Amino acid sequence: MRRPLICGWLLLLLSGCATDDGVRRTWQHIDANMERYFSAHSAQCQIASQGAANDIQNAPYTGGGTTGAILQGLSTGALQAFAISNAYELCMRAKGWSVREEREQQAANDYLRIARGFFSSKSWVQLSDLSDKWIQAEPRSYLAHFYKGLASLNRNDPLEASKRFSESIRLKGDEPSTYVNRALAYIRLKQFWLAKQDYEQCTVIKPDFLVATKTCAEWKEDLLLIWGSALVGQKRWTDAIEVLNVFVSSAHGDGKSELAYALSNHDSSSNAATNEKIRRLLEDASRLGSSSGTYNLAVLYREGLHGMTVDRSRATALFLQSANAGWPSAQLFLASMYASGDGVPKDLMEAKRWLSIAESNSRATEVTRKEIQNTRVKFNLYN
Repeated sequence: MRRPLICGWLLLLLSGCATDDGVRRTWQHIDANMERYFSAHSAQCQIASQGAANDIQNAPYTGGGTTGAILQGLSTGALQAFAISNAYELCMRAKGWSVREEREQQAANDYLRIARGFFSSKSWVQLSDLSDKWIQAEPRSYLAHFYKGLASLNRNDPLEASKRFSESIRLKGDEPSTYVNRALAYIRLKQFWLAKQDYEQCTVIKPDFLVATKTCAEWKEDLLLIWGSALVGQKRWTDAIEVLNVFVSSAHGDGKSELAYALSNHDSSSNAATNEKIRRLLEDASRLGSSSGTYNLAVLYREGLHGMTVDRSRATALFLQSANAGWPSAQLFLASMYASGDGVPKDLMEAKRWLSIAESNSRATEVTRKEIQNTRVKFNLYN
């Protein structure tokens, strides 16, 4: 006694199929039952369909010639048979969407397979060209934008890479690898704090992700720097030192600077050997072009921290070097120096200039921006 069940979902089919969308929605409900029913009752369906056709031909004409009017002349059994035969036809139409979706999925799989091949062989130009075509064909594919970002990152275009990774994150925001790769792009753009924020988001999504990927030879130092700086942000000084200690023998200026900062906040910072290590790390970081390292070294000279001999003139020169290199804290500090005449001639116009530069600096953290506003109020540095 299958007929009551079949009639129930056939009524749903006929009522929902006024549009193509209706057919597609209905297909989701009837697929499993329809295939099984027609396989088991193929002979009955053929006979019933023929009977329905005969009844239609013999049905009294009620005017208008519409299917609804003709169906008024059918017996109950013939009406059900007509519904079955039409449902079968609609099923075949609905399968067209299924086939189309399968083709689209196959095309996406082909793009992904080829992209992985280009990535493995480091064929960055080919990967970039393929990704452009993929994005054109499937603009909402997060993987298409992700691979375009990888190609751009490896072709020394971190700005384009950051844009593509951002679009990939907008489309699918729970992929930790996308955040890590965008962080790498930010590092190359010297947007260190944005890189740190991306790594922190990555660890929220998957805490052990970087542990599994940190052995990547090409980007190992960048990844370790992101990891260590995130630990510094959480004030986990011992853990940060353990991660960042790789930079002692490295030529990575920002890594040395971050390690020195972690050491300066650790319990062992009063140790003479630790103080010497901090000074050496910051001297090396500044020499290697790290704007944060130069700023931290300037603070040591100005305040005489960690055993450093006070040298205000040297400190001012280092603050200026760091500020010109784009470090927002140095720019803010110079604004305060010029506003108060501390170590430099008092110059409110120069103070306003440096404050404006710091305020427009994309590398400025939320804390730095609050300090900028406090400095503006304190010294009345309004235009």
